[in-house]
Amino acid sequence: MKYSKHLMMTIILFMFPFVSFAAKQISTGALGATTCFSCHGPEGKFIGGKITPLAGFPEEFMTQQLLKMKSGQRKTTIMGRHLKIFSESEIKAIAKYFATLKP
Repeated sequence: MKYSKHLMMTIILFMFPFVSFAAKQISTGALGATTCFSCHGPEGKFIGGKITPLAGFPEEFMTQQLLKMKSGQRKTTIMGRHLKIFSESEIKAIAKYFATLKP
């Protein structure tokens, strides 16, 4: 029994680097963007209706618009309140993420 415990521990310790290496890293932008999907569609892709799809938006334009919404310079119904939880660097990361997606 003692031998099998040692064998199992050796196998687990040997496999650990491979498992951790295989785990996908999620960027700040991708993580923050998940809060957008319920209204703007999965991966920011168009699902119909009047809400703007976000996939493929130019990064700089989206950053400017989101920051204006957060500050109140651009009037919105919900987005200004929603953006309050994000820092400026998080907003830039989210815009960068959406810019990488195909519409």
